[in-house]
Amino acid sequence: MRKLRAIYTSSQARDILNTADPPAPNPMLKDSYPKLVREVAKLSTVNYSQLMFFRGQHKDYQNRQGKTSLYPSIYRDDYLPREEVRARFETLDAASNELVSRLSLSMNHNVEDLRRYKHIRWAILQHYNVCPTPFLDITQSLHVACSFAVIGNTNEYGFVYVLGMPYSARRIEMNAEELIVNVRLLSICPPEALRPHFQEGFVGATLDVMSEYEDKSELDFNRRLIMKFLIPTDRKFWTKDFGPIPKSLLYPDDIDTVFKDIEQIREYSLTMTRTGDIGEFVKAWSFLEAALRDKKTTKPQYVGSAGSVIQSLVRSNEIDKNVAAQIDNLRTFRNKIVQRKEEISQNELNSELVRLNNVMKLMEIG
Repeated sequence: MRKLRAIYTSSQARDILNTADPPAPNPMLKDSYPKLVREVAKLSTVNYSQLMFFRGQHKDYQNRQGKTSLYPSIYRDDYLPREEVRARFETLDAASNELVSRLSLSMNHNVEDLRRYKHIRWAILQHYNVCPTPFLDITQSLHVACSFAVIGNTNEYGFVYVLGMPYSARRIEMNAEELIVNVRLLSICPPEALRPHFQEGFVGATLDVMSEYEDKSELDFNRRLIMKFLIPTDRKFWTKDFGPIPKSLLYPDDIDTVFKDIEQIREYSLTMTRTGDIGEFVKAWSFLEAALRDKKTTKPQYVGSAGSVIQSLVRSNEIDKNVAAQIDNLRTFRNKIVQRKEEISQNELNSELVRLNNVMKLMEIG
């Protein structure tokens, strides 16, 4: 997505350390909801070319540069091999198919749209937290964002983010100039799905980006960040007759009939390869492979394949044949992950992770 150049009033510019990049490292503290509303009103006025959206969190997650990071769930993790990203998208596709199968039976509206548009399927899966998706949950309600920042938060403060998004007149807005997709959940979800209606929910993503990308930072919604606020989590933040939205309304699961189907889809997705485990295996294998190459007593100009390195170490008695056979099996499994020609079960992945960790311990590789 394109990077937004935010505009600030002179007083706001003095209160933040960097107006040329996502506001960092210090957020602006507002100790009451009315004060926060007035500050957001100023931002809305000077950033009139953007529509204000909000997101509330208990913590401010930052990247290695100390900047706020707002990645969609499918792209999170500092170390994210392409194999892991592809595996996450495979889980997403499987959950999408299951969503169509289950909701088509219980929905009275939008069934054809659910089958036709992947963005609708992904938006629902994201909003109900079924599996990682390329979407980020946002809302047009400052009240909702503040409620998410404080409810269940045991910290002294919560965080509220103000994001600038292109104006939209459609339920699924695909902005080719800003490279952003913005989905209005209230318009695409069936009326049986109550959670997005209580949360005034939207989800945003980078346009036309899936598992292949050149620079992961282009997928970070900190590129649309205008301001981040720090708000107290105690009752004093709210006015006398106004408070946070109760959790029972933000998550009306008891009366949300879609939620019951969603829970079954979540259970189904958990039977697949867990996101993160493939990345863990690939990362650990890379450490093992590097250690094997370093272990060779002779360092030829040409560095051969992992298989040839293993054979060379056996010939020089630096590893025994039993360990070599285990490493070779791990190498075969690693290739299976990369090529993705057949399904990998969670049990198989768990077994190979145990084998890999045991070999690394045996070879004293940290």
